[in-house]
Amino acid sequence: MQASALPVSLAFGTPESARGEVTLPIEVKVPFRDLQFLPSKSGLAANLMVYVSVFDDMGKNLAAIKIPLTPGFKSGAPDPKGTLVYRNAVKLRKGERHRIVVAIRDVVTDSVGMATEVVKF
Repeated sequence: MQASALPVSLAFGTPESARGEVTLPIEVKVPFRDLQFLPSKSGLAANLMVYVSVFDDMGKNLAAIKIPLTPGFKSGAPDPKGTLVYRNAVKLRKGERHRIVVAIRDVVTDSVGMATEVVKF
């Protein structure tokens, strides 16, 4: 994997099990100061893509999603000490090891940040 230009962190919520699957809440964070906010119709906004992938123990890609995200501010500017928080959940097979990879790309600057964790429930 290439080095991250954006400082992205990945955290997990409490997993829930049902019918051989585990639903794992994820939380992805990146500081506002590292994102490019530009004037928009309703204030300031960043143009981001969030990528979430899940791999099994053999490296096979089990899930891959791409989500466009445009966080914005109607008035003022983003607090440079603030943080963008993106929340979602992934489904995993119970008892198996998975690698979760998340990435955020700032479309304007083409900067990318990545975080990865291996989990087993």
